[in-house]
Amino acid sequence: MKKKIALLLTAALLVQGGAAALAADYPDTKGHWAESIIDSLTEDGVVQGDGRNFRPDSDVNVDEFLKMILTAMGEEIEPAQGGYWAQPYIDRALELELIYSDEFADGYARPVTRYEIAMISTRAIDANEVTGALRDQIIGKISDYYDIYNYDKEYVLAAYANNLLYGYEDNSFRGYNNTTRAEACVIVSRVMSAGDFERPSTDNPDVPQDLGDVFYVASNGNDNNAGTADAPFATLAKAQEAVRETLKSDGAHENGITVYLRGGEYDITGSLELAYEDSGTEDCQVTWASYPGETARLTGSVALPHDAFEPIDDEMGSKLIERSAADEVLQIDLNELGITNLGRLSRRGYLIAESGVLPQAELYIDGSRQQLSRWPNSEWVGTTGIVRSGARSQSGVLEGAVFNIDYDRPTKWHNQIDQIYTAGVLGPNYFYGYFPIGEIKPGEITLREGSVTNYYSKHFIRYENIFEETDMPGEYYIDRETGMLYLYPPEGFGADTDIRLSMLEENMITGDNVKNVTFKNLQFDTMRAGAIRITNAENVNIENCTVYGTGTHGVYLRGTNCSVKNSLIHDIGANGIQMGGGDYAQEIDSGNEITNNHIYKAAQIERSYQAGILLDYQSVGIKVSHNEIHDMPHTAVIIYGPNHTVEYNNIYDAVKEFHDMDAIYLNVYQYPWERNVVIRRNYIHDFGQQTFTERQMNVAGVRTDNNGNGLQVLENVFYNIGYQNANGIRAVCAQGIDNVVKNNIFIDLSGTYDGPHTYNPSARWDITSSTVKPIYDQWLIYSPVYSQKNPEVATFFDHHFQAYEKNNIFKDNVIVNIAFPLGTSNYQTTGQGFMASDQLVDASGNIVTQEDPGFVDYAGENFTLKPDSRVYSEIENFPEIDFENMGTLADTPVGVTQ
Repeated sequence: MKKKIALLLTAALLVQGGAAALAADYPDTKGHWAESIIDSLTEDGVVQGDGRNFRPDSDVNVDEFLKMILTAMGEEIEPAQGGYWAQPYIDRALELELIYSDEFADGYARPVTRYEIAMISTRAIDANEVTGALRDQIIGKISDYYDIYNYDKEYVLAAYANNLLYGYEDNSFRGYNNTTRAEACVIVSRVMSAGDFERPSTDNPDVPQDLGDVFYVASNGNDNNAGTADAPFATLAKAQEAVRETLKSDGAHENGITVYLRGGEYDITGSLELAYEDSGTEDCQVTWASYPGETARLTGSVALPHDAFEPIDDEMGSKLIERSAADEVLQIDLNELGITNLGRLSRRGYLIAESGVLPQAELYIDGSRQQLSRWPNSEWVGTTGIVRSGARSQSGVLEGAVFNIDYDRPTKWHNQIDQIYTAGVLGPNYFYGYFPIGEIKPGEITLREGSVTNYYSKHFIRYENIFEETDMPGEYYIDRETGMLYLYPPEGFGADTDIRLSMLEENMITGDNVKNVTFKNLQFDTMRAGAIRITNAENVNIENCTVYGTGTHGVYLRGTNCSVKNSLIHDIGANGIQMGGGDYAQEIDSGNEITNNHIYKAAQIERSYQAGILLDYQSVGIKVSHNEIHDMPHTAVIIYGPNHTVEYNNIYDAVKEFHDMDAIYLNVYQYPWERNVVIRRNYIHDFGQQTFTERQMNVAGVRTDNNGNGLQVLENVFYNIGYQNANGIRAVCAQGIDNVVKNNIFIDLSGTYDGPHTYNPSARWDITSSTVKPIYDQWLIYSPVYSQKNPEVATFFDHHFQAYEKNNIFKDNVIVNIAFPLGTSNYQTTGQGFMASDQLVDASGNIVTQEDPGFVDYAGENFTLKPDSRVYSEIENFPEIDFENMGTLADTPVGVTQ
């Protein structure tokens, strides 16, 4: 390096020549990822905009960056009285030996490169040369290190070592790239943090000043370091040790303990296991978070280099059924990359999945799960007969099954037939089956494992993991014998594409008996197990995290006063969020919340009875609000337990691959004491219109299955569910007793409320029958407690659902059918617009119309009622439903924020 400088400066941070600091008010930085940093540096006089704007995404020039650095260092420089505005700053930079004249022969009024930023920044902080193990470690993290000129290498290494600059997603430095003004602000704030000179009261405006104990982790850190900002740890495990020691030490730790992960990628190869020793207290929360303005990515994946992909060889290309696909399909040799643990595909299905087998390694491109090569690509095929059924049980499926087909496509498959799976419905139409094939004959398929049974609807399946069918963008196939991965690349596949294979076979974060811990602003991605699983938790919170690419669950929490908030969760193998807790025996609420999350594409591996959100067995009193949930093969929300509130959620595009399933599903028939589940002010819409081997049937927006009881469905908006004359598709299905459906708006649906259909005044419960007695025995246990809040629980078995007259309520709802008439093919709709026995439902005050009742914008799907809507005059005290507030909160970001 050229001569270093020692800076012992104490001048105030002002703009040119003693000018007053500015108040930040830039219209073009509102909502920008760097807004808070830009505002703080402006208010401290370190930077300023151009007129009213800051131009955060414009390239920063050399002269501009020099001025920023010098001002941050406390240099008071008189502005030029004429000529080149930056000359005084250049002169001072030369005096301080931040730059040398021969380094900028092409001038200063042009974009500064990352090499030059590294050089200027490290000189400004008087950085030491990087040596020893740390040097080797950093070199190993820079993929293009040997492309860097020797002159620049020392500055780049020093910039990494001092956390001034980082590489790109592919670990390259790309030193000739330009830098935006916003990025320059972040770097300047880091220089101010690392430099030995006085700086503003906060080096990052998002970092609280009374942090308490703080530890730092960086991808280029070292576990032999002290864990400070200047000498961060390298691993979460080392930070965990430091947190434990701090918790055991004397002192109140009044402001909590924070572990900041600097921006960058952390390869996670095993669980971070939390226990009671990692817990904070009510007065000392332990927080794990990305450093403000940066994103820490915790990944259980291995990156596949783009340049290792090559065109498929002629021999394998000739085996593709769609020969034109050979011009597009690429191959990569995983063995050459040292990737050998690929896992294996296995039987899947609710209650019949092969136990103890994690999902196989999966391919993710730019954060999106890719599709194993399949046929058909988008349609479905069925069966024509059953030769051998097999039993749908853990032991029965091992015997396999045989079925007939009337298509010949499978006879064209010859590559590793025993690795091909059926994916779909081969029995009850709400169960998923993923079964390995044993043999293919013309007109006949033999399953090595699986079951095929008749049901009232037709079978519908696809075949998956077929090399010969690699013919659509995003499809891939892994030959586990040769280690070759074949990919039909998606659009935009290129050198900057993030290509990942999931590897981690443990939950990334696990814990038991953990209290007062928060994970915030972290990205968890690409693993074969789950992201976070903590049991016996108390006040454990997940905030503004991004979770994707799991083989099992996304987030699992069971405990009290826990929350998942403001998080982005997608491409999940099982449940997106699974939460439980509370005292079920005493009916004491958990205090848990699931709020303001965006969840999509959950249940991608185990595709039935897994959901975007699942409230666990015997959970009590969880609030689910302001979530957006969509693109679900099965249900969006599953609810077990009493006293839950589900409100202000936006739920759509659910039940994409099944009949007989619902957007929100409950099965409380077996637990008649479970009451007070309130479904209120949700927007539930746009599903129930699939075609498999026949049109979709028996789907609901909300269902309490098998004659469920005690459900409250209030003030929701249901839209575009079903189709004209659909078979059993409706908004609400609740066919037990004590159900209330009131003040809802139903728009363009096949059916509204589906209640109990058969009136039999002599019906009585037979508490000695094999189906009722187990329920009755449990009722004897729980009724004394649960009837205190709901007295009707104590008399439940006095009232059979077929005989309890006018017990269910369907009142004061608005039913609008403009797109197609109200009605289903299997039940008669009453004059009040519902489907049930009049004797069993107390129905009145409902508006049933084929005209717009006064929506703000029916065509634009804004279903807010205008103040002069006929609804307010025809239904007394109809509430003003704030439709615009359904879904995620408009002013609160979701996922990792910078």
